[in-house]
Amino acid sequence: MMSASKFIKCVTVGDGAVGKTCMLICYTSNKFPTDYVPTVFDNFSANVAVDGNIVNLGLWDTAGQEDYSRLRPLSYRGADVFVLAFSLLSRPSYENVMKKWMPELRRFAPNVPIVLVGTKLDLRDGKGYLNDHTSSGVITSAQGEELRKQIYAAAYIECSSKTQQNVKAVFDNAIKVVLQPPRRKEIAMKKRQRRSSHSCFFTYTVIYFERVSAFHNTFNTRAMQPEQLEYQCFTARATGGSCVEVVFIKISAASTSSAKPLDMNH
Repeated sequence: MMSASKFIKCVTVGDGAVGKTCMLICYTSNKFPTDYVPTVFDNFSANVAVDGNIVNLGLWDTAGQEDYSRLRPLSYRGADVFVLAFSLLSRPSYENVMKKWMPELRRFAPNVPIVLVGTKLDLRDGKGYLNDHTSSGVITSAQGEELRKQIYAAAYIECSSKTQQNVKAVFDNAIKVVLQPPRRKEIAMKKRQRRSSHSCFFTYTVIYFERVSAFHNTFNTRAMQPEQLEYQCFTARATGGSCVEVVFIKISAASTSSAKPLDMNH
């Protein structure tokens, strides 16, 4: 096999016992573990071919339990993509995607794309499970897709480690997201509603910085209606050399009437 042209670090996150480690073992060994399953899978690296591209894929597992909450973010450094997993049989793990995991990922890795994964597909779709359990805790495909939209995930995939259904597709999609990221204009439009409620800095044009808290000779306002905003996104280099995402927002003249200038001398 040809040498890989790019290294991709893929980190799996999600509640404990949703099947993250089994999914990784299944993907790397092509078999479902029937014996001991470790709490955390050993880091794995191998050359993988996707759509004619050969990449060196590094897989990092994390423990979802609260005991690891302080150590877990250390694995996020340098991540290119996250596989965020929940169990299709566990509504709490589904709800924790928004309650726990998205706040954590936004804090420690705000610009890293996400592939959302629903695990244990074979059990949800199996006739025997629903006969023995209530359907109230089961997550449907439509609910999974709705969650994908809410968190702006690049893809949503349902898989089964036991049958190996869609397991390869999970990591193929993770690689594709890194190699072929969505166009920035589309990303900016998807984030339009969320960012419209944030503080924006503007003179004639509003400027929103994800990692920069102030901009000289600017004004500040919060009460911005979505229809008054038009986003345009690009990457700039901030003081110190780090890259930050910058969004220019055109604002209607009526919106500036109540804006108060910021005193940049304090």
